[in-house]
Amino acid sequence: MQWGNIELHVENLFPGFLICALGMILTANCSWAQIEIPEENDLLRNAFSHTAIFLSAAYVVGVLASAVSRLIIDKVADCSFTPLFFRFIAGLKVEHTGNSASGRFRRLRHLWWLRGELLQCYEDKLAEVVAGNETALQREVLRRRERARIVRNTFIPLAMIIWTIMSANPSSSSARSCLLSFSISLSIILVLFAYSETIILQECMKAASRATSEKP
Repeated sequence: MQWGNIELHVENLFPGFLICALGMILTANCSWAQIEIPEENDLLRNAFSHTAIFLSAAYVVGVLASAVSRLIIDKVADCSFTPLFFRFIAGLKVEHTGNSASGRFRRLRHLWWLRGELLQCYEDKLAEVVAGNETALQREVLRRRERARIVRNTFIPLAMIIWTIMSANPSSSSARSCLLSFSISLSIILVLFAYSETIILQECMKAASRATSEKP
């Protein structure tokens, strides 16, 4: 097994471990969460079996949480913060043949039209770096992409941490706390994920600029 694969397994295991642990805290007082193990079942009462079952469940939950986080964060970020950060922080510019926009709302609408072109330009620049000959730059970009993936995978664990803290207040509604927790987590992760993608874009733009300046 390669080390890269081990890193991926660890990325799935730790969020799942945290989600399962927080889930046990949140459901501690729920009657349906109380599981009675028969005394004659020695296998389930064994400490090693408990650990193996918990780690397996944590890994499965981590994989599912990673898939859900990717489905939500990628789609929402592509329609919100990521194009804005690409345009105004990284300074990415794309060609557009339509009429020039004037006025605040027209410029925002114009940016919405450019959203797909900005994202496609990012994908093209990333593909150029990955397919290039600069090994050090490739490692740096891939390392930053791993960071962005880790940020994205913390969406559900962060939401459950906030939910657990809010649930400590006995006067708070469980449904309201859940909704508010996931909303806060979504907002935080969207900004951090978009910024992580922007840093990757800036590295790719620097590489493209160096390649252009080195041409005779």
